[in-house]
Amino acid sequence: MSKEELEVILGRLMYLKVIKELAKAEEPLTKYKIIMRTGLKATDVNRILKNLIKINWVKELDYTPRRYMLNFDKPLVKDFINFLKKWGYFDD
Repeated sequence: MSKEELEVILGRLMYLKVIKELAKAEEPLTKYKIIMRTGLKATDVNRILKNLIKINWVKELDYTPRRYMLNFDKPLVKDFINFLKKWGYFDD
């Protein structure tokens, strides 16, 4: 299965891009870094992060500037990242 197929199947390309960058990061990312790494608009990244925080997939860390990381304490997040890795979504 190709990355494109996976994106079509899962639907939300923008969400996948943000999740991918957070998963690949060795440390929590600022919104600016997420925007730069994904190429998405700031308004889209803000909305995506807000929604991912709401469903507890992303943790917002209280630093200045704020930083974001995936919530690997949630089993579904771990499983989803492993699924993406298995199907080659992280192979760049």
